[in-house]
Amino acid sequence: MTLILNSSSDSNSTVLANVSCRSVAEDTSVRAVKILVYIIVLIVSLIGNCVIITTVERNKQMRTTINFLVANMAASDLPISIFAVPIKLCETVVDPRRWLLDGIVGLISCKISYFLQGISTAVSIQSLVVIVIDRYREIVCPFRPAIITPKSCKIIIPLAWFSSMGLHAIYVYTIRLFSENGKTYCKINWGPAFDPHKAKERYVTILLSYCLSLS
Repeated sequence: MTLILNSSSDSNSTVLANVSCRSVAEDTSVRAVKILVYIIVLIVSLIGNCVIITTVERNKQMRTTINFLVANMAASDLPISIFAVPIKLCETVVDPRRWLLDGIVGLISCKISYFLQGISTAVSIQSLVVIVIDRYREIVCPFRPAIITPKSCKIIIPLAWFSSMGLHAIYVYTIRLFSENGKTYCKINWGPAFDPHKAKERYVTILLSYCLSLS
């Protein structure tokens, strides 16, 4: 009876060891695939966006309203390529929200990275809204003078960037470095100046109201 129990316990431990080895191997393979995909996205995004910006800037024939807005979207996508993708790569290799830099340099890079990512998303959305408005006017009212012109883009594009900076200025305060178990993390914290739940709800409400006003 004792031999049977010992053999069954040995077989169970062997099965558990095999399962754990398989899970570790699967996690490693999934992580490797994610790293490869992130690297491909980083390279393609950087090259593609730089080509768009350079093409519109160098060719006078390409300087139309739509192309200006597309180039603006390409410029707003660059912070995602420069900051967001490397951050995801780091989180894939180590831990989520883990920050490899410490001290004042780590704090500044942490704040700037997430601040620019928020601005990038907002500018892209506003550029898309302006493109939709321009295309709607061209289709529905083709004989009326265009509201959005290359000259007006010189005002619309800076306004999009400045308004996005204003919407995400709170990130300069809320994004901080935290130390846990000897490791540094970059996270959002609304305290102590704001109540975490109420401040987050109000901020989301402001963002939604702004998006609705654009539409």
